[in-house]
Amino acid sequence: SEIDKVIILKGVSAVALYGSKAAKGVVMITTKRGKVGDPTISIRVNSGMLVPKAYPKYLGAAEYMALYNEAMDNDGKDPMYSQEDIYFTSLGNNPYRYPDLNMYSSEYLKDMFNLSEGIAEITGGNERVKYYTSAGYLRQGSLLKVGNTPDDNVNRLFARGNIDMKLHENINVRTDANVTFYNAKAARTSWWNNAATLRPNRVAPLIPLSMIDPDDANAWDAVNTSNHIIDGKYFLGGTQQQTTNPIAAAYAAGEAKYVSRQFQFNTGFDFNLRSLVDGLFLRAKYGIDYSTEYEQAYENTYAVYAPSWNNYGGVDAISGLAVYGVDRQA
Repeated sequence: SEIDKVIILKGVSAVALYGSKAAKGVVMITTKRGKVGDPTISIRVNSGMLVPKAYPKYLGAAEYMALYNEAMDNDGKDPMYSQEDIYFTSLGNNPYRYPDLNMYSSEYLKDMFNLSEGIAEITGGNERVKYYTSAGYLRQGSLLKVGNTPDDNVNRLFARGNIDMKLHENINVRTDANVTFYNAKAARTSWWNNAATLRPNRVAPLIPLSMIDPDDANAWDAVNTSNHIIDGKYFLGGTQQQTTNPIAAAYAAGEAKYVSRQFQFNTGFDFNLRSLVDGLFLRAKYGIDYSTEYEQAYENTYAVYAPSWNNYGGVDAISGLAVYGVDRQA
């Protein structure tokens, strides 16, 4: 760790140092500096798998539909969903016609994801010059495994150093520098927001091509114009009310890259003027803070397809497709 010590200041001592804004207390973090001694090199590498302890548990689609109807009845309104739809949804035989979406399922999420970091520290010095330098790298993977989301990642590279020099018995110089490079990449899908708000019966995000009636030329013409046939087997599902969904977006909506660059440089001179006046001390400081950040995004639009269903001899088949949206690359 780059932290040397942590001090909690309260009351008068905090206000004396940091003013009235510190009346409720201050957490003062002091980072490491060089020490007198032979050069010391320390290297630490950590790598591990982060495992979610638990996920929220939401109602299944059939339960949601039944309770929604009950709420409508309590308000003196007609039910939203038919008993037939609720029944077939509860069976789960055809989740493409009767969706029951759980975005926290293992179908979409990994059991764990990786976080790795490495830090090297060098310190040493003598009575005249003391130095400390650290450099490190961190990489974090993604919990999602849908579409382009497995490539989501966070990378941070940083270096920090300081030098304390005693130029004269009464003159000391302190110099600090820090540089940080931060890059993050993510598919353009609002996964976690939708996981908590998207109705489980609202949409089947991916529908097999094999469920389209082979003789329905219009439906085949529609999907054959799509730029997004997933794994050669699935087209993007949707409805007139749900023209986008987070799973389709993970495949087709593009990606965003966030880049941040930060640089800080500080130097200071301490002059002990006790030869002039006992207890007189002068400190001069100069600092430069530079920061730049930007986001580069490829925001694609995509078409979704709302199927019309028929049952032929006990087998569900898609007998028509309505198209909502347009495939367009950014």
